[in-house]
Amino acid sequence: MPNWKKLLTSGSNIQISELTLQAAGVHKASIDTSGNIAAEGDISASSALLGRALTVATNGATKASIDTSGNIAAEGYISSSVELFGKNLDLRTAGVQNAAITADGSASFAGGISTFYDATASLGYVSASQLIAQGTDQDAAISLKDNDGNQIGAIARCGSGANAHRGRLVLRDNADTKIELTPIGTSYIMGAFSSSGAIEANSFTQTSNGTTLASITNQGVINASMGLIKHTIGANTGDVVYFGGTTSMTTGDIYHYKSDGTWEKADCNAAANSDGLLAVALGAASDTNGMLLRGMATLAEIDGTEAVGTVLYLSEDNTGHANVAAPAGNGDIVRVIGYCLHASNKTIWFNPDSTFVEVTA
Repeated sequence: MPNWKKLLTSGSNIQISELTLQAAGVHKASIDTSGNIAAEGDISASSALLGRALTVATNGATKASIDTSGNIAAEGYISSSVELFGKNLDLRTAGVQNAAITADGSASFAGGISTFYDATASLGYVSASQLIAQGTDQDAAISLKDNDGNQIGAIARCGSGANAHRGRLVLRDNADTKIELTPIGTSYIMGAFSSSGAIEANSFTQTSNGTTLASITNQGVINASMGLIKHTIGANTGDVVYFGGTTSMTTGDIYHYKSDGTWEKADCNAAANSDGLLAVALGAASDTNGMLLRGMATLAEIDGTEAVGTVLYLSEDNTGHANVAAPAGNGDIVRVIGYCLHASNKTIWFNPDSTFVEVTA
């Protein structure tokens, strides 16, 4: 094969079996008899560049390649201004896989996934039929964060090693944990809680500012510590029932349960209106607002002068009221119904005695 020492030019086709280009005796490029092209510098084309395979190397080290099956491997960046099509994507650093997307759509990422958002509103989202957080370290979690990066909610793991199957749910208000449900230690809810279904637990404790107000042990024992209720008519705590089908009731008045299953205002002037079940009306409708059978309540009225600890009876002057004085009229029913807990605000301990005395002249 000829070996030209100078620049070779031609205005028409040059036909040779192979070509080798050198500079100062150093091999720079070649085309062999099979059509393979090797070059130490750049290869550029203004139209399609066709071939079976492509290998890009620097100082003998392969940096990128396209093989005969169409597989692309690159040590550096791959960028495209249009769609990038392929069966699989494998991203590695120093031979360690950091991310992968397989032909069936499965994806794995060793780092985080960002959907890109501005400082005030999220502009991206992740949609999937399953979202899985899996790892071997404690606190592997799916987290909800605010715009400042603070975690305000999480479904996390609270165990490691042999206990790695244990999970927990955490909800926060800023940095303050308000709800934590966990199978390890104590679960708690800071704030009001209601349920239309059953609540099951080995034990239950209600606290306020670190002070235990009530507890139910795993033996079913109920313990309660109560402070005074609000001095608002109808305020209460205790045993409340919802039956009787009675409306237009006076909140804070005392009622008697009749033989027909309805409620009437208690009247100590007759045994028929005061000798049975008594309750304080907590609103206008017995079935909706409830009736307090026993506990603390703030009444609508107390006849006479209140004093802390004073014994209370049904009033003989006004139906539905309590009175600090025992009724004395012929046929009146003397029945202790509770005790004053405050000197002026009508808050009482309501606990009607099951026995009574009828006054006879």
